[in-house]
Amino acid sequence: MLKKILAILLICLLLCGCGADDILDAIDDKLPEKTYTEGDVSITLPNSFKNFSSRDMAEGKDFLFANDEMGITGTREDKETLYDLFGEMDAEGYANLIAELYELDTTAEKKKGYWYFTYEQEIDGEDYTYLAVIHETTGDYWNIQVYCKSADFEENEDTMWDYATDIEITDRGSDKADDDEPAKEEDPTEVVTPAETEPVETEPAETEPEEEAGVEGGLYTIDLPDDFLDYSNTTLGSSYGFMYMNDEIGVIGIQENKEELFLYFDEMDIQGYADLIAELYELENPAQQKDGFWTVSYTDDSTGVGYTYVGVFYETETDFWHVQAYCLTEQYEQLGDDIWSYITSVEFAEN
Repeated sequence: MLKKILAILLICLLLCGCGADDILDAIDDKLPEKTYTEGDVSITLPNSFKNFSSRDMAEGKDFLFANDEMGITGTREDKETLYDLFGEMDAEGYANLIAELYELDTTAEKKKGYWYFTYEQEIDGEDYTYLAVIHETTGDYWNIQVYCKSADFEENEDTMWDYATDIEITDRGSDKADDDEPAKEEDPTEVVTPAETEPVETEPAETEPEEEAGVEGGLYTIDLPDDFLDYSNTTLGSSYGFMYMNDEIGVIGIQENKEELFLYFDEMDIQGYADLIAELYELENPAQQKDGFWTVSYTDDSTGVGYTYVGVFYETETDFWHVQAYCLTEQYEQLGDDIWSYITSVEFAEN
């Protein structure tokens, strides 16, 4: 799971291959969670997840939540409509119908009161494993699917099962959440349609940001040329406060809540936060001041391609922000002034 201060290291993972697994594993169990609600469904997940339910990638689904490791989708199937097409069936029959529509050489199995099945699918050359769990309410079946890369499935299977079953779904027949009733052997609660289980696309939105790359949630403004694309709501950018890229430069913002930060580190001012980032990056020098900003910079060529990174630090009443931009090292002399102007143009609203 990725979270805030740890997300500053992810850019190395994405672009330079620098590892942060040990740090992530150590703090994973302590990361705060958030309850996400979409329509009839509520689910508690780590707050590294984003709600993609209203985006094109979720077309045909009732909800879609995802982070960099896995995604969760659900689709509701009205029983009356289903029975008109296929005849009446119970939850087991519905699970086997979905498996048949997927052309899977398997039948549903039962675990902890839920009918489920698993399957693999190759997407863009990458193998993904899906765990499909059937839930039932008075008038609907729900097909809840959790997916991750097949190479990670064994490690994530227990967590995926928890996500697929620890869901509250409003029973539209009684206006009461199923989870408020005693557990029943045959009463799981959720659905995802067969043809709609693809992982979150990593492509940016088609629309380009305007010359001033706008305000997201009222938290910030940033001045960028209009050739930058907004990746903030894609899988690639989901661990950051924002992410913009053009063909030469990437700009990333990471928001760190002070209260949560101080649970793991001593209280600090903005200089202390900048020095902490330098320490986490294992830089030889602490943060420096330039033009009134605390800043760090470094280069990395661990993938055989050199990148140069420059970061500056901001502070609001409740948060620290680390705004970082990068480009190919061979282009830094040409692009360095632009990078500095972009990362020092950000204005943050108090939240």
